[in-house]
Amino acid sequence: MRGHEDWWLTGNRDGTSTLRSLSITYDTQIVRDAVLTRRQDGRPVDGFLRLQAADYLIGVLKFTVHDESLEISASGQAFGSVSQSLKVAPGAFSILTQSMMLQGWTVFNYDRQKDDDQLRPFYSFFHPSRDDGSIIAKLVRYRVCLLPDEEMNVPAGTFKATPFVLDQTAFQGVEAKYWVAGGDKILLRCEIGTLDETYELIAWTREL
Repeated sequence: MRGHEDWWLTGNRDGTSTLRSLSITYDTQIVRDAVLTRRQDGRPVDGFLRLQAADYLIGVLKFTVHDESLEISASGQAFGSVSQSLKVAPGAFSILTQSMMLQGWTVFNYDRQKDDDQLRPFYSFFHPSRDDGSIIAKLVRYRVCLLPDEEMNVPAGTFKATPFVLDQTAFQGVEAKYWVAGGDKILLRCEIGTLDETYELIAWTREL
């Protein structure tokens, strides 16, 4: 086992949902604490990300999504304290927080009125780019392909799952297949073929 992730999902009174993920990768000692709130249609509202490698704090970032902009404030030992405002893409989009569980919410970033794979907008953090003016976030477009529902068995149980493929290879990333379940789109399993890595949901406990 290379690492583990704990997560908490909260339904808010305004109809939004908040998912927090706390994960650690054992070999690199990378700890990710990510929080994302979304509307019922999947559009991001706000969030938080903290990255640390062993005793070294990489950075802390907060963001808020408005009608036409993504407002970000961050601090880190490599880049100091910065603020950034980006114009958001119209319609659905995703924010990548480097959390595996939150990757499952990519399924909302798909136009179900269309078929096949789609080139969709994503905002990625902590990837500075001088060519487009981005400091701590940048807009990229990855391919997403939604697949027919199927039954999925994981240690947490057996679920009716919606699988989809996220292809990031155009930006030196990887292609991965995800299975999500329920209205909250909880990530059950992820397979990253080129890295020979698999993520599985071990437990899913509901509390009132």
